[in-house]
Amino acid sequence: GGGGNPKGVWEHQEWVRLNDAILHHHQLNWHQTPPSELTVPPELQEEMSLLCQKQSSSVFCVKDPRFTWTLPLWKAYYDEITLIHCFRNPVGFAKSLARVLPHQFHADHHSFNPVFQTWYDMNQALLGYHHSYPTFLFDYDRPFFQLQTQLHDILRRLGFDFSPESILGFLPFHQMT
Repeated sequence: GGGGNPKGVWEHQEWVRLNDAILHHHQLNWHQTPPSELTVPPELQEEMSLLCQKQSSSVFCVKDPRFTWTLPLWKAYYDEITLIHCFRNPVGFAKSLARVLPHQFHADHHSFNPVFQTWYDMNQALLGYHHSYPTFLFDYDRPFFQLQTQLHDILRRLGFDFSPESILGFLPFHQMT
């Protein structure tokens, strides 16, 4: 994670760095809606390919909100992508953003309009991917025990056999963000 998100909250730094580089190439940050379709700068293409080749498994998960804008650019490196759309209510999103980026967003009603616009744009983009990628919706605002059940159901539908108890280790971030 960045300065406001020092724990990284499950974000893989190599993916974050490359997604940031793509966005910065277009003079954007992860919370800014691209005005048009993004492209991969030629100097990043080999790095993206090498990162994808380093994956020891054909099945893995990467959590990074930057994928909201960059996901189509990674399709060239994978035969199949399944999207787990983590939906969060706009007020929870705004409060989290104010906590992660306090110098840019404040937890008051005056600065929430751009945050709500970011929330809306990100969810519209993700909903737009549903026709291109197999998609599962994950409701982040459910009570903890329902998150556990929901994640177990998604993993089962993807063909993984995890006990609900084993998922607990993957959910501690829910209480932190």
